[in-house]
Amino acid sequence: MFKRILIAGWISLFAGTALLFLFPKTTVRVLSPTILLIFSVVLILGSVTYGFVVTYRRLANRGGSD
Repeated sequence: MFKRILIAGWISLFAGTALLFLFPKTTVRVLSPTILLIFSVVLILGSVTYGFVVTYRRLANRGGSD
């Protein structure tokens, strides 16, 4: 489920950035660049954390005993 939330977040970020470039005067009132920056940092941290968790789970399921 967290994977789907991350995908939706990234799509929203790219859509917001595209809107900012297409309609700069009206979009700045709704989506300020500061909000997009904070949102992108949160998405990057969430994606890295998700990657670590998925990698750990896959390695733990393989069984590390020799």
